[in-house]
Amino acid sequence: MSSTLLAACGWFHDGPSGRDIDAAVRRSLDAENHGPLNTLLGQPMPVSADVASVTRDGDCVKAAERTYACNVIIVLREAGQPAGGDTGRRVALSFVQDNDGAWQTSNVDTALATSAAKSLIDQIGRAFQDGPASAPASAPQ
Repeated sequence: MSSTLLAACGWFHDGPSGRDIDAAVRRSLDAENHGPLNTLLGQPMPVSADVASVTRDGDCVKAAERTYACNVIIVLREAGQPAGGDTGRRVALSFVQDNDGAWQTSNVDTALATSAAKSLIDQIGRAFQDGPASAPASAPQ
């Protein structure tokens, strides 16, 4: 009975929790993007303050000892946009548990850029499918 209750509360899960994932992503963005070059360029790369939310998308998969692959949705705040104008990006990240038990990740920038590029390619593909080339030809007059 007690193990069923613990399982229902989510205490018996493999990999990082949602809170662990959120913290690791924010730490990674700050480590990768807080610096003079990012500041000099007007901060084009996101830092933790630019993150509206980080959520796990499904279960994580064990890749190795203390290493899990997780699909994550990162919602960034868009400058000058109302709260509803935030955009979410689905990314695949690896999380490694260090000796202190804290979860770490890296290359969040690369994952976000890849997700944005894929989204742009998908939008272009849809535009070609929905564009004039797919419209039926008009009958000759």
